[in-house]
Amino acid sequence: LSAFVEPDPRSRDLIRQAEERSTRKSKFGIGFRERPDISIEEFSLDRNLELVSCLDIIPREDGMDAQDWRCVDCTKAIGALFGEGRLCNFTKKYYCDECQGDEDVSVIPARLLYNWDGKLYPVAKSSLRFIQAVRSLPLINLRTFNPRLSDYVHVVEKARKERKKLTYMVAYIGACPRALESELKKDLLEEFGDRHYLVSDTETYSINDLQELYDGSLLNLLEKGVKFCLDHIDCCIICAGRGFICEICQDKRPVYPFNLDTTCQCQQCFTVFHSQCAQSLIECPRCERLAARALDQLVSETKLTRLLSQ
Repeated sequence: LSAFVEPDPRSRDLIRQAEERSTRKSKFGIGFRERPDISIEEFSLDRNLELVSCLDIIPREDGMDAQDWRCVDCTKAIGALFGEGRLCNFTKKYYCDECQGDEDVSVIPARLLYNWDGKLYPVAKSSLRFIQAVRSLPLINLRTFNPRLSDYVHVVEKARKERKKLTYMVAYIGACPRALESELKKDLLEEFGDRHYLVSDTETYSINDLQELYDGSLLNLLEKGVKFCLDHIDCCIICAGRGFICEICQDKRPVYPFNLDTTCQCQQCFTVFHSQCAQSLIECPRCERLAARALDQLVSETKLTRLLSQ
């Protein structure tokens, strides 16, 4: 990834770096489409821009001479007689031992998003504070940030499926009087805290979400949410009435759009079929009926118009 993730070391100023990032994204289709609008109060505007830019790149290390042998944060002299500088893995710049301690470690967002590397790396105290300040913000659309990550990391695709199931299931329990009476949707959302986006779309993540997906805890939470909804839907007559009967095999047992492994859904009319049954389909039978009905109506209206015009 270094050929297109790391900026050219000659691009020191933010304007040139932004232009290079834009070119890289248009060519390779990775990273943020728009720079996140983030401003952490303790940092200056330039410092905020620099730290934000490190969220979707892995900077190159320029060496201590590029920063005049001084700590980036406090400007204390480092290197040679003044003590070894400490490299921050987030900014790839050097800091003194007061501005970067042995216990200051963090996941590096760009490494996690590009390489699925969730290990903790040494970072400066200022970098750690910045990452902690933004780690819970739902900044990342994984489909556009790194479209091919799910091709290599199966847990990402698994989480996408579980979230897609939840989007369907939340619609079911949200429309069910019994579920509303027992406040099932409220209980479900409480399990996710303030991360309601996890059950309303399939692609939005925060850095914290991705770290939890890396260690397995987020997938467990999603699976728990799916089971919670399924326990109600499976035994609810009202929800069963909102299921579909497969028009191919006519099996009386309802099929649901959230049964992603065994069903498929028409993208035009949203009718649900068994996946095996749908393999023999050339056209969706419901779409054919709707098209035939629309044609009959058009013919009838045309005849009526001609009669009225005579």
